[in-house]
Amino acid sequence: MENRIDAKMSLGFDLGMPQLVSRRYSKGVTRCLTSGRILPWAAFLCFGFFSQGSAWAAQPVPVSAQPLDELVVFPEVSAPASVLSLNDSRISAQVNARVLEVPIRVGDVVSEGAVLARLDGTDYQLQVAQTQASLRVLAARIELAQYQLERKQKLMDTGDVSEEEVKRHRTEVASLLGEREAQEAVLARARADLERTTLRAPFGGVVMERLAQVGELVSPGAPVVRLLDLDSIEVSARIRTEDVATLDEVRDVVFAVGGVRYPLTLRAVAPAVDNRDRSQEVRLSFSGERPLPGTAGRLSWRSDVPHLPPGMVLSRGGRLGVFVVDDGEQPRARFVPLEQAREGRAAPLSDTLEGLLVTDGRFRLQDGDPVKVD
Repeated sequence: MENRIDAKMSLGFDLGMPQLVSRRYSKGVTRCLTSGRILPWAAFLCFGFFSQGSAWAAQPVPVSAQPLDELVVFPEVSAPASVLSLNDSRISAQVNARVLEVPIRVGDVVSEGAVLARLDGTDYQLQVAQTQASLRVLAARIELAQYQLERKQKLMDTGDVSEEEVKRHRTEVASLLGEREAQEAVLARARADLERTTLRAPFGGVVMERLAQVGELVSPGAPVVRLLDLDSIEVSARIRTEDVATLDEVRDVVFAVGGVRYPLTLRAVAPAVDNRDRSQEVRLSFSGERPLPGTAGRLSWRSDVPHLPPGMVLSRGGRLGVFVVDDGEQPRARFVPLEQAREGRAAPLSDTLEGLLVTDGRFRLQDGDPVKVD
C-alpha cells in the first residue's frame, strides 16, 4: 500500500500538479479532510501534495535589477505655445473728418511715424485762423485797456479820479487777459485737431487691414488701419500647474517650430490657475532670433530634477511607486511609494529611494516577496 501511495505522489508531481497556487491549498485540504468517502491514504496524498505546492509558491521570484543612477532621466517637458505681438492695434480717427488718402496697403511694413491716412482738415484750418484773428483783436483791446488804466491811476494821484474808477479799469484789464488765455487754449486745441487729421504709425509694424476707404466720413474712435507690431513680441503658453516649478528652475527653454529652436527667457507666470484644465499661463521673451507673430509651435524645456522613466512606475495598494531589492540572506522586494508620481508620466525621485531597482519581473511582485536577482 505504501508503495502505491508513493507512486501516486511521484506521478502527480511529475505531471506538474505543484503548479497549483498556494491559495488553493487550504481549500483542497479542507475538502480532503471533510470528505467521508476518501481512503486514509488519499488524505495523506492531499497533505503531501498541497504542502509541496505551498513550498513551491514561496520560491524566490527571478528578477532583474539595476542601480538607481543607471535609470535616472531628465525628462523633456513641452506644451503648445504661440507667438503673440504685444501691440495689435486698430489705429483710429480722433476727429470728425472725411478720408482723403490712405497711402498704405495690406502687407506694407511701416516705420514709427509713417503716414497711414490723411483726413480733410479744412474745418480745423478755419478754426485755427478764426482763433488767431480773435487773439489779435484781444491784443488790441488789452493794449487800450492797459493804457486807460495807467492814465486813471495818475489822475487818482491828483484827486481828479475816484478810486472806484481805477478799480473798474483794473477789472477790465484782468478780464481781457483771462479771455486771451481762453482763446489761446482754443487755438491750441484747433491746432491739435488739425494735426490729428494726419494719422501716423505709433510704432513700426506691418499693416494687417485697411478699415476705412477714401471718401468715407470717420468719427473719433472709428478704426482706420490695423497695425501689428513686429518687434514687441513674446511667447504665450498654458502649462500644467505641477510643471510650473520645473520651468522656473531651468535655463534652457526653447520655442520649437519646424525643426528650428528659438531660445527663450521666462518673463512671467500668471498667479492664477484655470480650473478647466488646472493650468497657468506663462509669458516668455525671445533672447535671440525670433519667428513671426502668430507662429504656433511648442514650448520645450528639460527638467533639472532627476526622474524615473514612466514605465518603471507601477501601482500597489492604490499608490504609485517602484520595487527595490533589500539585501540580506534572502533578498526581498520592497515597495517604495513615490508621492509625486503621476500615472503615465516620469516620476520625480524620492529622497528615500536608493539601491537596486527591480526592472524585469516587477509586475509579479508584492511587497516583501523573496527575489532572486539575475
